[in-house]
Amino acid sequence: MAVSDRFVLLGEPNNSDRGQWVGVTSVYDARNGRYLRSLQAEDGDTFDFFGVSTSICGPLGVVGATGGDGVQANSGAVYGFDLRNGRQAFKLFADDGLSGDGFGRSVSISGNLLLVGAPNHDSTGAAYVFDLHTGQQIAKLISPDGPSNDDFGYSVSLCGSVALVGAPNRSAAYVYDVESETLVRKLTASDGTNSDDFGWSVSLHGGTAIVGAPEHNSGRGAVYVFDPGVGGSEIGKLTDPEAETGDNLGYGVSHQGNLVLAGAYHANPLGGNSGLAVLFDAVTKTVVRRLTASDGGAGDQFGRSVALYQNQAVVGADSDDDLASGAGAAYYIRPVSGPFPLATLAKTRDFAPGTVGADFRTFLDSVISPAGDSAFCGRLFGPGAGRGTAAKGLWRDIGGGVDLVGRGGTEIFGGAMVNRVSNPLFNRSSFLLFEGTLKGPGIDRNNDAVICSYDLTVVRDVMQENQTDALFDGAHLDRFLDVAQSHTDDLADFAPAFRYKNQPGRVSRASDTGVLMADDDGTIRKVFHEGYPVNTIGGGTLWGQFAPRVTKTMDTSFFVASLSGVGVTSRLDSILCEWTPGDTNETILARVGDELDISANLFYQRFLGETSSITGGCFHRALVSGPSVNRSNNDALVIDGFALARKGNAINFLQPQVKLHRFLKFWGASNSRFFYLAKLRGPGVSGRNDCVLIMHDTINLTSRILMREGETVCGSDGVTVRSILRVDVNPTTGSYVVLASLTGSPISNLGLFTGQTVEGDNNTRFALRKPALKLRKGTQFQAPSGESTRIRGLSLIDTCDRYGAGGKGGPQVVGENGEVIACVLFTNRAKELVSGKP
Repeated sequence: MAVSDRFVLLGEPNNSDRGQWVGVTSVYDARNGRYLRSLQAEDGDTFDFFGVSTSICGPLGVVGATGGDGVQANSGAVYGFDLRNGRQAFKLFADDGLSGDGFGRSVSISGNLLLVGAPNHDSTGAAYVFDLHTGQQIAKLISPDGPSNDDFGYSVSLCGSVALVGAPNRSAAYVYDVESETLVRKLTASDGTNSDDFGWSVSLHGGTAIVGAPEHNSGRGAVYVFDPGVGGSEIGKLTDPEAETGDNLGYGVSHQGNLVLAGAYHANPLGGNSGLAVLFDAVTKTVVRRLTASDGGAGDQFGRSVALYQNQAVVGADSDDDLASGAGAAYYIRPVSGPFPLATLAKTRDFAPGTVGADFRTFLDSVISPAGDSAFCGRLFGPGAGRGTAAKGLWRDIGGGVDLVGRGGTEIFGGAMVNRVSNPLFNRSSFLLFEGTLKGPGIDRNNDAVICSYDLTVVRDVMQENQTDALFDGAHLDRFLDVAQSHTDDLADFAPAFRYKNQPGRVSRASDTGVLMADDDGTIRKVFHEGYPVNTIGGGTLWGQFAPRVTKTMDTSFFVASLSGVGVTSRLDSILCEWTPGDTNETILARVGDELDISANLFYQRFLGETSSITGGCFHRALVSGPSVNRSNNDALVIDGFALARKGNAINFLQPQVKLHRFLKFWGASNSRFFYLAKLRGPGVSGRNDCVLIMHDTINLTSRILMREGETVCGSDGVTVRSILRVDVNPTTGSYVVLASLTGSPISNLGLFTGQTVEGDNNTRFALRKPALKLRKGTQFQAPSGESTRIRGLSLIDTCDRYGAGGKGGPQVVGENGEVIACVLFTNRAKELVSGKP
């Protein structure tokens, strides 16, 4: 059986209306449960068992017939139907099928790909992948463990280009990248035995693999939860504490988000073998609800098959005898829901910790630390909220407790008073930075701007407007233009780009900008300022105007400045530099007019933005010039002198006419992995599919698309990505998060995706790096107070600077292990700031 937002598809493989066990499949309306039509194979014959398996993606339904005729009689076939009208669209079978292969025993659709299991093929089983656009068989997956009657392919599930194939006789399930036909993981139970039938049922969705083992623990059964992307680790085991011997929990499994539905068709809640289905929360590993048939009885075998879509469950009872002995029935149960999978940090209209008589009105500037701790600004209302800057504060959550860091009117270490808080940076788990202003005796508009630190104990003023230092040569700070915080605990922990105060005879508009590097206690390690000599160039060359930006993800800082003085022309007036604690002078990485190291006849014309990664290297965007350069190809993303992406170039040699049109944003994750968001142009490109998120891997010099507008999202409703709205990448591990709008109903047209790039590669295991849908608008959850509510909106802050650079030591909304911080609006009007790993 299968279910989507529009259809319920129920197979009847033993139906004999047209001949003995020819089979039929019925289509129902998922909105009201009304019967719509029957599906029958155009060439149906006896013993076809048409309906033994089903799958849905959008309007397409696929039905397996293990006894259908393929290359040979009774080798098996699958049939595709337009569920809107019942018309047969195709019939597919294996190129090398043999009689008795059982091809079609399991089927799963995702977008334009179809996965079909043939568990009896060649004594061990196989799974076949088809391209539904062409109808061609494009891959054959076989067990890596050799022929041994494994029943490989007895169960299958497909999500995007990742396939999960169960082999219950081997007590294993296998994860494949179907595009390259590469085995990614072999999954086994940590406490399994060969007789557990682990792999009898499988489900793959949202970056999580679910595997049923119905014979585990004397037939009580169990369901195992895996993360197929990071190590293939077993992250949970689901069991029913009320299970009895022979219940066979996990005979059928299906999951969506954090909900797992598992059938136990031999359980006895309403009599012997009446059956039940258990709904689990995969996050807490607890039972949410036990489902039984409202009119069930002994022998019904309720739970023999299960299907779950969003908050809709369908449970089969194949021996129900209401219409006739063993005629069977299916129960459509909605809604089913569980607790929200992320931790709530704060809610609007709830009490704000650390205040008296004040509640949260809204949330701002929410950020996350590498370890998944959080900090956020909030606006207040209520009798104790105060007015103006007092009505905004900064809170942090470390280890599950939200505490006030500071708000207008609170005292900091040393006796000064906070007036305003903003722009928190939490790139070190034990050290929080934020900008703001001070008030109190001796504080006026000439010295109120401040950078504060919070070491989880006290708030300190580490840098203040009007501050002077020996390294400033008598100048005074006036304004902080950009602040970057390192992700590592090194010297020169943070770096501001700044402006000095105008001081006649000392500082003018020709000498007022610079960058500095300082420790977290405010100790200044290095200053570069306009109007002073560039030591590495010498000869009378001076620092000119500094760009109002700085990058720092480790101890090294990167910045851009123009030049003035001797030997400087309009064509040689800007340099990209780095500085590391211990260095006497800056290191010049590139200068306008320099030739890119690898790209012959390509020269720097202007630096447009910079970022870096935890392992070093400055990933930057630049305008380039050269003999063959024009406005259509003069923009490049560069790392170590190599233009890894360039406007006007193709991103895929298979589509040479589809070219990069415009860079939007970019991030670095390591010396080998770089990300960028770009627009495309060329044949077949329109406003519906022109935006792409790309990852470039310098190990094999390949660029691959992680997400593209217009591509199908894994799920039975077949929706596509409409617009990529927000992206953030963690520079340490390459964990990333994407907020995207979706096609389809306005009730469910927004999704939050996460991805990991620490494993896999851009060739044979790229499927591991692609994003998985984690949260979706319209999904219903149970609030702690007991009522149900649905997601109405999702939002992430924009972490990129005005030049498009992200992961540069600025704010982050994704942690090292994939934790995120987001704002969620629910239909009960609650607006919650949430965090955790979805």
